[in-house]
Amino acid sequence: MSIVDTKPFMLPAARHRTFAHKPQGMADQVLAEWILSDKEELRFVAMVLIKNFHIVSTLPALRELAIRLESIKTPGLHMS
Repeated sequence: MSIVDTKPFMLPAARHRTFAHKPQGMADQVLAEWILSDKEELRFVAMVLIKNFHIVSTLPALRELAIRLESIKTPGLHMS
């Protein structure tokens, strides 16, 4: 049994498969926006989908998030 309940991610995953083939990768653009969200829940879901579907078009947003997280001084976000 997994510690993380994956059921909430089933709908976004299904939506990504549906939208991924639309012009300009509409779903990928949304995921890039979610990655930069202030809401940790959105960032988490986006990261799961990006990893599972190997969405390389979101790399610029991921790099921007990495830079942003390096400057944040909150518990749990310190990376060595």
